[in-house]
Amino acid sequence: SVTYMFMQCNVDEAVVDHSHGDCGNMIAAVAPFALEAGLVPLDAERPSTTVHIHSLSTGSMYSSGVCTEACEGGRRVCYDGDLVLAGVPGAGAPVQITTHGIAGSQTGRLLP
Repeated sequence: SVTYMFMQCNVDEAVVDHSHGDCGNMIAAVAPFALEAGLVPLDAERPSTTVHIHSLSTGSMYSSGVCTEACEGGRRVCYDGDLVLAGVPGAGAPVQITTHGIAGSQTGRLLP
């Protein structure tokens, strides 16, 4: 598992803002990075590896399933695939995110 904190850098001022909680796009990038950097071992037996992510920003937990492929010496993260998202050019391998207990992580309740 890895621990992650989302922060935003302001382009107009020398300010780093960490008040916005988590970013889904960045959560999707955490697990492939953790696998590529060797922070979490690749599952040698399966076509995907699950990485558990703890957010320091909200205290939330996520699980991220990352596609892997066989390569010389074992397995590696697979970025090629046929998943197409509207508004995103090209296609790629899916990253499946599961959220665990995030309701109310910023507001203290599920709905406003």
